[in-house]
Amino acid sequence: MKIIYINNNSINAISGKDTVLISTSETYSVPHTSGNIYLWYLKNNLGVITSGSLANSIAIQWGEKLGIDTLTVLAEDSNSCSVTINYPIYIYSFSGHTNAYLNGPLVYPNPVKDKLTFSQLESDDWNLSIYSSVGSIITQTTIKGISGEVDISTLSSGIYFYRIGNVEKAYTGKFVKE
Repeated sequence: MKIIYINNNSINAISGKDTVLISTSETYSVPHTSGNIYLWYLKNNLGVITSGSLANSIAIQWGEKLGIDTLTVLAEDSNSCSVTINYPIYIYSFSGHTNAYLNGPLVYPNPVKDKLTFSQLESDDWNLSIYSSVGSIITQTTIKGISGEVDISTLSSGIYFYRIGNVEKAYTGKFVKE
């Protein structure tokens, strides 16, 4: 766990769920330190901060959109020393391990070593983006037709997120690289 010190007081990483169901409410927090000011925001606005936007604890009401958002808190002490902490959050529609969407793509194997397969796609071109666990884009490509493979052998072991979409639909999910 990353620990950051402001004014000789530790600020741990943000606490809260990193995988949430759409249309739910969740709380997130950092340890409280007297005299600190906290400013929270969501990068992609997939939810709304409903309370505590200047406190060390907030509530977020997640919306109807699927995807990855990044929750950020800026903590500043009385000496104007500050730190920014980013926390990626994956928003999904309902539980499932390999394929979390009805009538959506089948993504396998999961966990994966070398090639990740996307199948049961429509015959359009599908834009695929793969994100790191902190929300940075790792790669982007296009899958043509009803199925395709993506070589991920060069990725480090860990959890990754994907977004695959066309002009009409988009699906998101996560996979584990062994």
